[in-house]
Amino acid sequence: MQIKNSFPLPLRGEFVGGGKWKLLEPFQYHSKKYGTTKVPAGFISDGASFPAFAYGIMGSPWGGKYAEPSVIHDWDYNQKTPQKIADKKFLEGMKVKKVFFIKRDIMYRTLRMFGWFSWRKNKTTKGERHV
Repeated sequence: MQIKNSFPLPLRGEFVGGGKWKLLEPFQYHSKKYGTTKVPAGFISDGASFPAFAYGIMGSPWGGKYAEPSVIHDWDYNQKTPQKIADKKFLEGMKVKKVFFIKRDIMYRTLRMFGWFSWRKNKTTKGERHV
């Protein structure tokens, strides 16, 4: 059976302060190209990370169709997934969720330019999980 790019489980969680969201149940993303990513309950994500001044254009970090891909992306950065793969999977996930192509392109390009700050920070933090 051919795997389809999809988010088979609903995103269920609660805000825990500081714009962060804690998963109350496991979450998954299936990718034909990258396989299945499983995120356990209890993982904390900050959603789509962009500056507050961009909220008027992009929406809030949790308000768009990009919430699910953002959780997977945060998990990938915390699991030491190669940055380029994590970023491409984020783009793929946004396509699955039908994020408007201009918004998707802006988010992906910005991530490729500046995401290395977070990726590098997570890479050098020995075993601690943060977003």
